[in-house]
Amino acid sequence: MTFLADFRYSGCKEGYITFFKMIMSSVMRAFIVLALFASLSFTSGFCDDTVPGSWRKADLEQVVKKPALYLYPESKTTVEVRLGPKGRITKTIPEYKDKWKVTVDSKGRIDRKYRYLFYEAQLDTPIAQPQEGWCVRSGELGTWMRSHLPLFGLNSREAKDFRAYWLKNLPKSTCWIIRMIQPEVVDDQLGLIIRPEPKSLLRVLLHFTPSKEMVKLREPEIRRFEREGFVAVEWGGIIGSTDRKEMVK
Repeated sequence: MTFLADFRYSGCKEGYITFFKMIMSSVMRAFIVLALFASLSFTSGFCDDTVPGSWRKADLEQVVKKPALYLYPESKTTVEVRLGPKGRITKTIPEYKDKWKVTVDSKGRIDRKYRYLFYEAQLDTPIAQPQEGWCVRSGELGTWMRSHLPLFGLNSREAKDFRAYWLKNLPKSTCWIIRMIQPEVVDDQLGLIIRPEPKSLLRVLLHFTPSKEMVKLREPEIRRFEREGFVAVEWGGIIGSTDRKEMVK
């Protein structure tokens, strides 16, 4: 109504000018609104994509990376394995439904094609860590693993698989604080049932926390692992973050 009045009483030329100004004003307002929405959308996506590596998200979600389970029966045996993490299973090889039922020979070959059973799990809560541990410079991780993994109880093949995975998948960091999760904590957080039951069971779960500098830690005492009868060995890890205080027990 205001525009019609302006157009009618101010003259044709002035009316066109008023009309043009109104149109331009409306277009500019619409453009500004669209630009703001586009900016917000772009910023949100950009922030999500620039979190420094998926390892930080994994830490916040408490993802246990690549537990690899080796089975060594004394003779060819059908073995049932049930996983029971306090959380959810996110990946498995071979396919896991409510259990694995596999045939394993005395050399540890599973269903004639797998060296180990693989899974990953996302825990509901942070896992408790001991006070003791090691601090290792990134360039010395390979040497550290070669000397310590056998002490933990891994044989040459298991240790080689461990090194191949973790030396490739640990993100860049000046140093790494490494803690071995206590066996009772592993059993509580990552329930595992194997039938027939192994006579010797080893579960090595390491927590890796990035550090910008070397930190002095008291080294833990390592329990000697003896392989007798039907042996089952598992290794895995969790990548921590410096963003928050780690849950240390």
